[in-house]
Amino acid sequence: MTEQLNTTSANNSVNHPAMAFYNPEGFVPAWRTALAYAGHGGRVATLPDIIAARLGSASNEPLPPWNVYFTTASAEYLGKGANGRLILIVAHGVGPLANIDGLLRAYSHEYKDRDRNRHGGRITQAEFLKLERGEYGPVSIIDFQEYSNLYAHPFQQRLSVSEALADPLVAARLGPQYKKYIRRHAAESTKYMRAYNREITGRVQTYVDPTILEMRAASHTSYRARMPEEGFAFAHLLVIGQLVQRSHEDHGGEDSLVCDVHLYEWWNGVRLVGVSGSASPNNILSTFSNLPVLKNRHPELFMKEVTEVTEVGFRALVSVEGTWFTSYLTKGTGVRSFVPEFAVTKMEVLLKGPKTFSTASSANGDFEYNIADVERTAPLGANAFRFEGDVAYGGKNGPTVGISFYRIEVDNTQRLRRDDELYNDVDLLVKLAHLLNSKA
Repeated sequence: MTEQLNTTSANNSVNHPAMAFYNPEGFVPAWRTALAYAGHGGRVATLPDIIAARLGSASNEPLPPWNVYFTTASAEYLGKGANGRLILIVAHGVGPLANIDGLLRAYSHEYKDRDRNRHGGRITQAEFLKLERGEYGPVSIIDFQEYSNLYAHPFQQRLSVSEALADPLVAARLGPQYKKYIRRHAAESTKYMRAYNREITGRVQTYVDPTILEMRAASHTSYRARMPEEGFAFAHLLVIGQLVQRSHEDHGGEDSLVCDVHLYEWWNGVRLVGVSGSASPNNILSTFSNLPVLKNRHPELFMKEVTEVTEVGFRALVSVEGTWFTSYLTKGTGVRSFVPEFAVTKMEVLLKGPKTFSTASSANGDFEYNIADVERTAPLGANAFRFEGDVAYGGKNGPTVGISFYRIEVDNTQRLRRDDELYNDVDLLVKLAHLLNSKA
């Protein structure tokens, strides 16, 4: 897989040293885009980087580090140590999973299995022993059996503040600021739950030692149910979840805001953070959840010149903040969802023609149609249409919706780019993040 990445802004991100990246094509392009943003001397964020960003930001900011999950460049390994005992090793930004080649080699255990019976990553026993000896860099080592004996259900446990402060794996996973983070997390949870209960019940609740963390392994790679194969060790990246309100009635406790820390499997969703420079980030910018808002505010930033100008043909219309566009053409039968492409420069409604359109193609409750069927019903001279109002179901001709036809002219020298074209454009994403951050 080859990505064309625009990296010109990587060195201009001093004021915002960390940015989140998602890519619908999966882990590899997301990793490469995060590194492209980070630039020379930068990195993909480790779990301690995410902890630093949470400590440096408010929990009520739009899309802050507290309220979304992150896949990190921290990794956890389980295998036999030099003394023959099972040990856990946690490494932040060092080790076999610290670069894309090592990641792909380890996780090929999972993604090369077409039957999807193999889960998680693997490294060799030799690599595991090098980790234990510190040859890759500093690591934390925990005796697996001793840790498992601490809990009735290890790697499924919910931890209160006092339990988290005493848990050696919490310290290893979250890094050197774990105590500060635990206390800050507890304070954010208490503040939120007091306000929530005051609004719901009118009473002020006292919270003593609230539950704040869930320590888990991977959904398909249970540490207790499955051990590493001979000659290999488990290898997974670490993921930290967003804060979620959870009930703890079954544990005899009050509701609280909890986040989980667990292991990444290849088919999981992925959100990686690029960090520019060597300093820990104090916040994380994000744009992807706000693309519709940004397109509405700044459609000009999303336009791209067309290399070969061709006739647009018969199209559906879609409005973006009062500006009309033709929709990207889809072949065959498709659902009623429109993605803007060419800006309309002239638009004339045609009064002749049918006022409704019915389709027999709909399934699963979605209104599906074939644009060729729409064109066959169009009046002479029409080259565009738009559906109007709600879909009426249950008619003898199938789902029916209002329709209007138009004669339009468009600027077909430039088009509005689709979302899937934006994920590798680091320069544009940084610009959009700054606009979003400034509420421009």
